[in-house]
Amino acid sequence: MAQDLILKNDRIWLPLGFSFIPTLLLEYHSSPIGGHMGENFTWTGIRKDVARFGAACLDCQYTKYETQKAVGLLYPLPVPCRPWEDLSLDFIIGLPEFCGHTTILVVVDQFSKGIHLGMLPTRHTAHTVVVLFIDMVSKIHGMPRSLVSDRDPFFISHF
Repeated sequence: MAQDLILKNDRIWLPLGFSFIPTLLLEYHSSPIGGHMGENFTWTGIRKDVARFGAACLDCQYTKYETQKAVGLLYPLPVPCRPWEDLSLDFIIGLPEFCGHTTILVVVDQFSKGIHLGMLPTRHTAHTVVVLFIDMVSKIHGMPRSLVSDRDPFFISHF
């Protein structure tokens, strides 16, 4: 405690619901160096309060820029000519648990619309998905020519 102030990580700690917090948000947001109050003050839920304040500011919303790379042009998928060469993959998640499994891997053949379904545990990895895919699809039909997914992190991760 320094001069009757409570410090946390060299910042002045303010109690939850302290009436001065909205004034601090407004003053630091409106100043020329805006947005650096975290160097001086802290309180429980500061990140949430700052995010909520920024989301309500029209100027911030107008000047906010997109942080993701621009998406490329869309083009149609080729028309499949044989069964089990062009496949799509997706997950059904959040199912009630059955034998430790809560997710289903859905593999659809784009030519015949045939499907294979495989159960996955709640905590599955890219490796477990690949092993299941090989066991339920590749062993029967061979390796496909193309796989289409919704770019789920499991499909684009490195394993």
